[in-house]
Amino acid sequence: MEANESKPAHTPEPWHAYSFEVYNEIDQIIADCGYSEDYWEKDGCQANAARIVACVNYCKGATNEELEAGTLESDLNKANEKLSGITAQRDELLAALKEAKGYIQGMLGRKRSTFLDELDATIRKVEKGIEQ
Repeated sequence: MEANESKPAHTPEPWHAYSFEVYNEIDQIIADCGYSEDYWEKDGCQANAARIVACVNYCKGATNEELEAGTLESDLNKANEKLSGITAQRDELLAALKEAKGYIQGMLGRKRSTFLDELDATIRKVEKGIEQ
């Protein structure tokens, strides 16, 4: 945590659910979502505990103000747009690199150079990252 960040007032993540209770990472009960002998109500209590845990863990790092303002979805959309642009740029650069490699290979003929080996290694590294 950086110096200017404050510690959240809520119990730190990750949380987990067991039956109808919500626990912190050292298995202390954070919340009890109720319990009933009634089968349907019992399932609802367990589902509520699971939902609380899923939401809290998903929102790790977000402030209550961000959640209440509803800005996270907008920020995520902007990040996805930026990532799409970066991915397209990467693909263009990879294509240009392959083309340049072919041109250099043609100039060198059968001679091999460490430069071409480095180009091959870079191309493989980028293509491996694309596959993941």
